[in-house]
Amino acid sequence: AVKFFTLQKYSPFGRNSRMTGKNTVRRVVALPGDSYYMKDYVLYVKPAGQSHYLTEFELASKPYNISIYSVPVEWDGIGCSGQLEEATLGKNEYFVLADNRIEGLDSRVYGKIPSSRIKGRVIWQCFPFGEMRLY
Repeated sequence: AVKFFTLQKYSPFGRNSRMTGKNTVRRVVALPGDSYYMKDYVLYVKPAGQSHYLTEFELASKPYNISIYSVPVEWDGIGCSGQLEEATLGKNEYFVLADNRIEGLDSRVYGKIPSSRIKGRVIWQCFPFGEMRLY
């Protein structure tokens, strides 16, 4: 079965770094052993043990929106690129993305996130209101 984590809290630079600032919330879209690539700001994931790629939207259990709008051509490649070459995550590595693909800092900038940097877990779902529950 394909597993897909929606929101987790992570600190990409570690607790003692001057660049840490506040922890941020990002969408975990690829898990250890998964392969991935990005085209036009949409991530394609081949889950470990599977034979074909699916979009991040096909893997999600709930629909969500991402923000994509026109940016100057010169911006592509300065961190938040809409294109990524194929790569495979190693043991205890995760790939995270911001819903705002233009301004959000995520694995396109920080690289693969080790599991030791994921600081939170979902304990309560409060939205949509009709589906509230504890985990």
